[in-house]
Amino acid sequence: MEQPHEKVLAFMHTTGPVLPIQVAKMLEKETYYAGAILSDLLARKAIKVSSAKIGGSPVYYLSEQVDKLSMLYNSLPQREKEAYDMLKEMKIVQDNGVEPVVRVALRMLKDFAIPMEKNNALFWRWYLVSEQEAYALLAPPSEPVIERLPSPLVQKQPLTVQQKLEKPTKRISTTDNFSVQVQQFFDSNNLKVIEKISQ
Repeated sequence: MEQPHEKVLAFMHTTGPVLPIQVAKMLEKETYYAGAILSDLLARKAIKVSSAKIGGSPVYYLSEQVDKLSMLYNSLPQREKEAYDMLKEMKIVQDNGVEPVVRVALRMLKDFAIPMEKNNALFWRWYLVSEQEAYALLAPPSEPVIERLPSPLVQKQPLTVQQKLEKPTKRISTTDNFSVQVQQFFDSNNLKVIEKISQ
Protein backbone atom coordinates (compact mmCIF):
# COMPACT_ATOMS: atom_id res chain seq x y z
CA MET A 1 0.00 0.00 0.00
CA GLU A 2 1.29 3.46 -0.86
CA GLN A 3 2.85 5.64 1.83
CA PRO A 4 -0.01 8.22 2.06
CA HIS A 5 -2.49 5.43 2.63
CA GLU A 6 -0.34 3.97 5.39
CA LYS A 7 0.02 7.40 7.00
CA VAL A 8 -3.75 7.91 6.96
CA LEU A 9 -4.42 4.50 8.53
CA ALA A 10 -1.80 5.11 11.21
CA PHE A 11 -3.33 8.53 11.87
CA MET A 12 -6.80 7.00 12.23
CA HIS A 13 -5.51 4.32 14.60
CA THR A 14 -4.14 7.06 16.80
CA THR A 15 -6.85 9.71 16.43
CA GLY A 16 -10.03 7.66 15.97
CA PRO A 17 -12.79 8.62 13.51
CA VAL A 18 -11.69 11.53 11.32
CA LEU A 19 -13.03 14.17 8.97
CA PRO A 20 -11.39 14.75 5.56
CA ILE A 21 -10.16 18.16 6.69
CA GLN A 22 -8.26 16.55 9.57
CA VAL A 23 -6.58 14.13 7.18
CA ALA A 24 -5.71 16.95 4.81
CA LYS A 25 -4.10 18.88 7.62
CA MET A 26 -2.10 15.83 8.71
CA LEU A 27 -0.89 15.19 5.13
CA GLU A 28 -0.35 18.90 4.55
CA LYS A 29 -2.37 18.56 1.35
CA GLU A 30 -5.59 19.94 -0.07
CA THR A 31 -8.90 18.55 1.17
CA TYR A 32 -9.71 17.01 -2.21
CA TYR A 33 -6.45 15.00 -2.04
CA ALA A 34 -7.30 13.70 1.43
CA GLY A 35 -10.79 12.85 0.17
CA ALA A 36 -9.30 10.82 -2.67
CA ILE A 37 -7.11 8.83 -0.25
CA LEU A 38 -10.08 8.17 2.03
CA SER A 39 -12.27 7.12 -0.92
CA ASP A 40 -9.60 4.69 -2.07
CA LEU A 41 -9.27 3.17 1.41
CA LEU A 42 -13.06 2.90 1.56
CA ALA A 43 -13.15 1.10 -1.81
CA ARG A 44 -10.57 -1.35 -0.47
CA LYS A 45 -12.79 -1.88 2.62
CA ALA A 46 -9.92 -0.81 4.87
CA ILE A 47 -12.12 1.82 6.50
CA LYS A 48 -15.81 2.69 6.88
CA VAL A 49 -17.79 5.90 6.49
CA SER A 50 -20.74 7.28 8.44
CA SER A 51 -24.09 8.18 7.01
CA ALA A 52 -24.54 11.13 9.38
CA LYS A 53 -22.36 14.17 8.78
CA ILE A 54 -20.59 16.84 10.75
CA GLY A 55 -20.59 20.17 8.99
CA GLY A 56 -21.51 18.51 5.71
CA SER A 57 -18.72 15.91 5.86
CA PRO A 58 -19.06 12.23 6.80
CA VAL A 59 -16.82 10.65 9.41
CA TYR A 60 -14.32 7.97 8.34
CA TYR A 61 -13.47 5.28 10.87
CA LEU A 62 -11.92 1.84 11.37
CA SER A 63 -14.13 -1.18 12.06
CA GLU A 64 -12.99 -1.40 15.67
CA GLN A 65 -13.91 2.27 16.23
CA VAL A 66 -17.64 1.85 15.63
CA ASP A 67 -18.40 2.53 19.30
CA LYS A 68 -16.93 6.03 18.89
CA LEU A 69 -19.60 7.12 16.43
CA SER A 70 -21.42 8.77 19.31
CA MET A 71 -19.36 11.82 18.30
CA LEU A 72 -22.04 12.35 15.63
CA TYR A 73 -24.80 12.85 18.22
CA ASN A 74 -24.51 16.62 18.52
CA SER A 75 -24.84 17.00 14.74
CA LEU A 76 -28.10 15.03 14.54
CA PRO A 77 -31.46 16.81 14.07
CA GLN A 78 -33.60 16.98 17.21
CA ARG A 79 -36.03 14.22 16.17
CA GLU A 80 -33.14 11.89 15.40
CA LYS A 81 -31.54 12.70 18.74
CA GLU A 82 -34.79 11.67 20.45
CA ALA A 83 -34.93 8.42 18.48
CA TYR A 84 -31.23 7.86 19.25
CA ASP A 85 -31.82 8.28 23.00
CA MET A 86 -34.86 5.99 22.98
CA LEU A 87 -33.14 3.22 21.04
CA LYS A 88 -29.97 3.45 23.10
CA GLU A 89 -32.02 2.95 26.26
CA MET A 90 -34.39 0.27 24.99
CA LYS A 91 -31.84 -1.63 22.82
CA ILE A 92 -34.59 -2.81 20.45
CA VAL A 93 -37.98 -1.39 19.42
CA GLN A 94 -40.76 -2.58 17.16
CA ASP A 95 -41.39 -0.28 14.22
CA ASN A 96 -45.17 -0.26 14.47
CA GLY A 97 -44.96 0.25 18.24
CA VAL A 98 -43.70 3.84 17.96
CA GLU A 99 -45.16 7.06 16.58
CA PRO A 100 -44.82 7.73 12.82
CA VAL A 101 -42.40 10.61 13.42
CA VAL A 102 -40.12 8.27 15.39
CA ARG A 103 -40.31 5.67 12.61
CA VAL A 104 -39.03 8.25 10.14
CA ALA A 105 -36.24 9.28 12.51
CA LEU A 106 -35.17 5.65 13.00
CA ARG A 107 -34.88 5.24 9.23
CA MET A 108 -32.59 8.26 9.14
CA LEU A 109 -30.34 6.87 11.88
CA LYS A 110 -28.51 4.53 9.53
CA ASP A 111 -25.37 4.55 11.71
CA PHE A 112 -27.21 3.64 14.92
CA ALA A 113 -30.50 1.88 14.08
CA ILE A 114 -30.12 -1.52 12.43
CA PRO A 115 -33.29 -3.07 10.92
CA MET A 116 -34.19 -6.69 11.59
CA GLU A 117 -37.27 -8.87 11.21
CA LYS A 118 -39.04 -11.38 13.40
CA ASN A 119 -42.37 -13.03 12.58
CA ASN A 120 -42.79 -10.65 9.61
CA ALA A 121 -42.53 -7.63 11.94
CA LEU A 122 -39.89 -4.93 11.57
CA PHE A 123 -37.68 -4.09 14.54
CA TRP A 124 -34.81 -1.65 15.07
CA ARG A 125 -31.84 -2.63 17.21
CA TRP A 126 -29.17 -0.43 18.73
CA TYR A 127 -26.05 -0.70 16.57
CA LEU A 128 -23.87 -1.91 19.48
CA VAL A 129 -26.28 -4.77 20.25
CA SER A 130 -25.54 -7.91 18.24
CA GLU A 131 -28.26 -9.63 16.25
CA GLN A 132 -28.06 -12.63 18.58
CA GLU A 133 -28.52 -10.42 21.65
CA ALA A 134 -31.45 -8.66 19.98
CA TYR A 135 -33.28 -11.91 19.25
CA ALA A 136 -32.66 -12.97 22.85
CA LEU A 137 -34.29 -9.73 24.03
CA LEU A 138 -37.30 -10.49 21.84
CA ALA A 139 -37.68 -14.05 23.14
CA PRO A 140 -40.66 -14.57 25.47
CA PRO A 141 -39.79 -15.28 29.11
CA SER A 142 -39.49 -18.98 29.76
CA GLU A 143 -42.29 -20.70 31.63
CA PRO A 144 -41.50 -21.31 35.30
CA VAL A 145 -40.84 -24.95 36.03
CA ILE A 146 -43.28 -26.24 38.65
CA GLU A 147 -42.03 -29.29 40.44
CA ARG A 148 -44.96 -31.48 41.37
CA LEU A 149 -44.35 -33.36 44.59
CA PRO A 150 -46.23 -36.62 45.14
CA SER A 151 -49.30 -36.18 47.28
CA PRO A 152 -49.17 -38.11 50.55
CA LEU A 153 -52.84 -38.95 50.00
CA VAL A 154 -52.07 -40.63 46.70
CA GLN A 155 -48.71 -42.25 47.18
CA LYS A 156 -48.13 -44.56 50.05
CA GLN A 157 -45.04 -43.78 52.07
CA PRO A 158 -43.08 -46.80 53.32
CA LEU A 159 -42.90 -47.18 57.04
CA THR A 160 -39.63 -46.49 58.76
CA VAL A 161 -38.02 -49.01 61.06
CA GLN A 162 -39.10 -46.88 64.02
CA GLN A 163 -42.70 -46.83 62.81
CA LYS A 164 -42.66 -50.60 62.36
CA LEU A 165 -41.41 -51.00 65.90
CA GLU A 166 -44.17 -48.73 67.11
CA LYS A 167 -46.88 -51.05 65.76
CA PRO A 168 -49.07 -52.31 68.57
CA THR A 169 -47.96 -55.70 69.81
CA LYS A 170 -51.44 -56.56 70.96
CA ARG A 171 -53.17 -58.37 68.14
CA ILE A 172 -56.89 -58.76 67.66
CA SER A 173 -58.07 -62.26 68.32
CA THR A 174 -57.78 -64.46 65.26
CA THR A 175 -60.97 -66.19 66.25
CA ASP A 176 -62.92 -63.17 65.12
CA ASN A 177 -62.83 -63.21 61.28
CA PHE A 178 -64.08 -59.64 60.96
CA SER A 179 -61.38 -58.39 63.28
CA VAL A 180 -58.76 -60.24 61.27
CA GLN A 181 -60.01 -58.68 58.06
CA VAL A 182 -59.94 -55.23 59.62
CA GLN A 183 -56.39 -55.80 60.87
CA GLN A 184 -55.30 -57.03 57.43
CA PHE A 185 -56.85 -53.96 55.81
CA PHE A 186 -54.99 -51.72 58.25
CA ASP A 187 -51.72 -53.53 57.63
CA SER A 188 -52.02 -53.46 53.84
CA ASN A 189 -52.72 -49.70 53.91
CA ASN A 190 -49.99 -48.94 56.44
CA LEU A 191 -52.56 -47.85 59.00
CA LYS A 192 -51.88 -48.06 62.68
CA VAL A 193 -54.35 -48.81 65.47
CA ILE A 194 -53.95 -46.10 68.06
CA GLU A 195 -56.45 -47.42 70.55
CA LYS A 196 -58.82 -50.34 70.70
CA ILE A 197 -61.99 -49.89 72.61
CA SER A 198 -63.74 -53.03 73.78
CA GLN A 199 -67.48 -53.02 73.76
